[in-house]
Amino acid sequence: MPDEHSLLACLVPKLTSGVEDAATDALAFILNRSELCRNALAEMMSDGKHQLVPFERASTQVTVDDGGRLDLVAAEVSADELQAEGEASELDLGAEGSAEDSEG
Repeated sequence: MPDEHSLLACLVPKLTSGVEDAATDALAFILNRSELCRNALAEMMSDGKHQLVPFERASTQVTVDDGGRLDLVAAEVSADELQAEGEASELDLGAEGSAEDSEG
């Protein structure tokens, strides 16, 4: 539902049918440019038992070995680094505090 007070919320549905993908890409854009926002997200996602570790990169639409696709992945390294090391299938979104990345 468009927000009358947001230019992006007004324009995105008119420019693409992939509104959710556009919103996820916008979040990754912000996270990749703001350490403060990355830290705030990590804090918000943490609970008393589990903590999301600080991360350097956010990637969207990451395809994993089983053919699945992750909307957003937070990680400490780039996808090229992961694939070069053969770790792309070992993505872990951090229930125990680990976060690894792939850029798609």
